[in-house]
Amino acid sequence: MSSSTPRIGDNHQVPGAFPDSNSSSPAAGFNISSQRSLSQAIHARRAEYVRPRKTRVKVGTWNVAAKSGVEKDVGGWFVESKGVDETFTGLGIRDDGDGSASQEHDRESVAHQEARATKKASTIPRRDHGVMPGGEEIGLYVLGLQEVVDVTSPAEALRPYGDSSTALRWKLAMAQALPAGYRLVAEQQLVGLLLLIYASPSIAPTVTSVSNSSVGTGLMGYMGNKGAVSTRLVMGETTRLVFINSHLAAGADRTSLERRNWDAAQVLARTTFEPVNIDGVEEDSGEIIGDEDVAWWFGDLNYRLEGLPGADVRRLLLLHTSNEYDIGQASERGIEKDVADGVGIFDSSEKRRGPSWCDRVLYRTRTDLLEHAGKAKEANETRKRDEEMEARGIAKAAAEDDAVLFDYDPETDGADDARDDDIPRSDIDQPDSSTGNNPLDGILQLDAYTSHQRVLSSDHKPVTALFTLSYDAVEPGLRSKVHQDAARELDKAENESRPGITIVVDRSHDDSTTIPGQRQASGGAEGSDSVDFGDVCYMQHKTRGITLANTSQVPATVSFLEQPGSHVHHKVTPRWLDLRFDKPPYQGTEGPPQKDTEHFTIEPGEAVNVVLDLRVDDVGLVRDLNHGREQLETVLVLRVTEGRDYFLPVYATWLDTCFGRSLDELLVLPTGGARALGTESHTRSRQEGKKWTAPKEIVRLTETIEELIERVVAEWEMTDSRRDSRAPWENYVGWPFKQKSWTNKDGRSSEVHRLYVREALDTGVPLFSLFPDETNAIERLEVVADVLVSLLKSLEDGIVTEALWTQLEQGVLVRERSKKQLTTEEEREWVLDVLSAAPNHNISFVFLTSMLARAASEVAPLHRPTDVAPASRSPAAALASPKARSRRRALSHDPVVARRQVIDEGYAKIFSRAMIRGALPAREKERKVAESRRREIIEVFLRGKWNEQT
Repeated sequence: MSSSTPRIGDNHQVPGAFPDSNSSSPAAGFNISSQRSLSQAIHARRAEYVRPRKTRVKVGTWNVAAKSGVEKDVGGWFVESKGVDETFTGLGIRDDGDGSASQEHDRESVAHQEARATKKASTIPRRDHGVMPGGEEIGLYVLGLQEVVDVTSPAEALRPYGDSSTALRWKLAMAQALPAGYRLVAEQQLVGLLLLIYASPSIAPTVTSVSNSSVGTGLMGYMGNKGAVSTRLVMGETTRLVFINSHLAAGADRTSLERRNWDAAQVLARTTFEPVNIDGVEEDSGEIIGDEDVAWWFGDLNYRLEGLPGADVRRLLLLHTSNEYDIGQASERGIEKDVADGVGIFDSSEKRRGPSWCDRVLYRTRTDLLEHAGKAKEANETRKRDEEMEARGIAKAAAEDDAVLFDYDPETDGADDARDDDIPRSDIDQPDSSTGNNPLDGILQLDAYTSHQRVLSSDHKPVTALFTLSYDAVEPGLRSKVHQDAARELDKAENESRPGITIVVDRSHDDSTTIPGQRQASGGAEGSDSVDFGDVCYMQHKTRGITLANTSQVPATVSFLEQPGSHVHHKVTPRWLDLRFDKPPYQGTEGPPQKDTEHFTIEPGEAVNVVLDLRVDDVGLVRDLNHGREQLETVLVLRVTEGRDYFLPVYATWLDTCFGRSLDELLVLPTGGARALGTESHTRSRQEGKKWTAPKEIVRLTETIEELIERVVAEWEMTDSRRDSRAPWENYVGWPFKQKSWTNKDGRSSEVHRLYVREALDTGVPLFSLFPDETNAIERLEVVADVLVSLLKSLEDGIVTEALWTQLEQGVLVRERSKKQLTTEEEREWVLDVLSAAPNHNISFVFLTSMLARAASEVAPLHRPTDVAPASRSPAAALASPKARSRRRALSHDPVVARRQVIDEGYAKIFSRAMIRGALPAREKERKVAESRRREIIEVFLRGKWNEQT
């Protein structure tokens, strides 16, 4: 076999050819619709904002024959490219000189491999190092499996639903075999057919518009014991890929061949996909096979070699691979023995079927489809000409007089035929429109094609094909520029005589919550109709202004249109953005009022100002931004009644944060914080398997609070207490974790300080590195305490997860019914025992409750020096907060102890809401009881010796 890689389109050089598609007019090329919207105008100019990229696609197919435990081999042959027999390698297999020979000498023999074969161990040869690229070199892993369940069983064939447990076993095996970060982007199962597609960390975010389809062609022509599962996806928002995993009818006779062809035709006719979403707009109709740019068809196709006995095929293959064509008697006997044995190479089962092309990976690009359509058209025209010639008797006359090679009569011949000059020049020497200058030429290159003959766990051998895919990917920055240009072009196309306005974007930035080093804006050219908020982080407030000036000769009534897909009525902006006008809405009765937004009328020569406020404070939005499910990018549509629409792009760059994540995600954040995600240090840490026992953000905050609260209390006792001023912790329950108890009443400075602390957590710098030097300790403490509470509230799973709380609550209910009382120590041990099911949550819980106990001991110590403040007040007067009344009957008669009790309860109330997850009852009475139980779980860890005194 030649070692050269075949060109795309030369399908005769590779095993198999893609089945013909009967789609209408395939040679017509791409259909470009008229520009009816901004999105379509942008899409028409996509060549300006896409850039070429390359990635490798690895396609594997395997009929596992419903064998149990065969998934143990998938990582070896599919991901690591092991189990290839060098004598039967296909195209593009790696040749490292002496390396292959060294591996073959070191690798386990076939005899030893079969001797140890069991269902519990992998059948991959030992000491096999793989011969093809794999691991992180691959962008897309596409695995097609057949007969993952017994399709000959009527129960399986007629089952109305798929067996998810079977797919789960294969997904677990793939997850263990693939490098870290690969994500399952598509999955489809039909009885015994299973299609799994995994994308690398760099490719997965660019995969969109995933759509799956299943077609059963088995029993009665519709059951799923035979058929195909297919997936359509879009790469880089430009290139449409289709993967078809099929299992066609078996059998070697003519009837079976016709049924296979019928199966393939059914798959082509009945496979449909959902419409593609392009630039936020969904196409009008769905897609079929043939609409894609590249398609792969693979699986157990069951097409056979015809006309040769199986033994003869085996003999010829062995002679070919041994390079022996003129053999002696001794060599012939060796060949015959190998044919008889055939271990690990040919079918050694009772069937002893001849080698065939059952398991194959076929592929086709759009260029191949167009070339085929052109050839089919040419053949059809030739057939029609032959039929016309026969109808005119030319063929019959030639048959009657074989001796006449050419008979010409100048008087009659050619009289009725068109002269050469009458033939349109467009029909002469015109190049085939289906070839040349095609943007899809060279989109796909086959790098390797081979079977894994040394995999013994099924009677079929896995087949792998490796491709290099060249495609265009969208660059967001360039698309934004095209977005602006296209908007202007659409604006110019409108009737200028209608009411019109001019939008002026204020380029000045007066953000009071700016963080040093943040990018404020891109600094676009003056007059650019776009608003750039620059870098934005969690809870940061930024403001931008725009001016709407009426530059027409008539009054202009304007309104912003409601956001597409908005679930909130009258919502003209996404959830991270608000806007407001500096004048009241239009109150007139003339003109066509709109029902979705408020209208504002601007007289000629006048202007109104619009203020845009950006603030990301919704935890759900933060989670979507952290995981890339949403972007800070939108287009505001300003409609002028009886005029044209104006498109105002608004965007910002999201800075990753530790807020809004799960506790498990926090445990694997790099040392540099959430902003270091994706950097070299993060990749190195992930490869080394670094993981914290408790989130370092929580550890840093709790340690800082313990240090500051001790310092603040000590400073207060030495200074302020001697001026008869009451400490904040004496006036308010919950200080410093409740904002209304703070000494700093300047909300603006507190907001800036909280922003600084969150920035320090996300970048890994010291917590107070951005603070002014004059910031006192009590202000720092209050800010850090508030950030800790907000971090706990933002955790996706909480410190005490919903499952853990359900278990704790059940235990409390059992004790309440049995009226069994536990001591404080027993209750602590019971809570920690339940939380031990989630060790990292348990450790974080201990960190937080220990910090709260330390804080309570500082602000409400059970023993004070006698020269500071005598405990002469009653329990009722121990606190000024009215919140203590709910438990006043249970308070100690010792005012010092009573104060500590209320402090503990206040802390427990705040942190139970922040730390514990789970829905609360809707009815008020039941909800209060549930909240009390939650407080008790926290409070039991705060009780000191006063518990024995009450």
